[in-house]
Amino acid sequence: GDQTVCGLTTTLTAVGTGAWSGPSTITFTSISSPESVIIASQPGTFDLFWTVTEGTCVSVDTVVVIFNAQADASFAYAQSTYCMGDAPPAPWMAQLGGTFSALSTGLVIDPSTGIIEVGTSAPGDHIVTYSIGGPCPSVSSQQVSIAQNADATWTTPAPICGDAAPIDLNSLITGTTGGTWSGAGVSGPTFTPAGLNGPINITYTANIGECTSHVTH
Repeated sequence: GDQTVCGLTTTLTAVGTGAWSGPSTITFTSISSPESVIIASQPGTFDLFWTVTEGTCVSVDTVVVIFNAQADASFAYAQSTYCMGDAPPAPWMAQLGGTFSALSTGLVIDPSTGIIEVGTSAPGDHIVTYSIGGPCPSVSSQQVSIAQNADATWTTPAPICGDAAPIDLNSLITGTTGGTWSGAGVSGPTFTPAGLNGPINITYTANIGECTSHVTH
């Protein structure tokens, strides 16, 4: 019977003792085997012939085989986890033309490009699926996690004198606590102004898991 297949190979089935023939774009593993495996060099529609000869009597049956290219929905993001403060990531795709979707409504994703708006997506684990339709469809999925971004905001103190008492910098935090401080006159969470003059830049670094935020005053 005629066939429509995905990919570039299939098996023919015939009866009797005969020989297969066809265009040069088709390779037969055995032209004399009724059940020959054939390989096409490219997608397309091909007429193949099974010829049986008995003395002067010849019978030919034509088999039409349509080879369709197999879609490849493979894709990948560079990371499995993104922080809400990261730039929107775009995935690598083996083949364009498919559609992206997410199982949860909390992931904001472009259906045609797969770009994720991490800043407006809900934190948590999300399953992203890429689907390519057509006669030989393909589907693949990947888990992408959105992590809550740390908040390193803190309040700048009023100007102080060089002989003022040390300041507990942790008391100035308005965002995520438990981070680290750095800068001149800083030791742990304490800033000591002794011996310093003029504007002093101090940086607070906050972390939530893999997500980091820095604020310098």
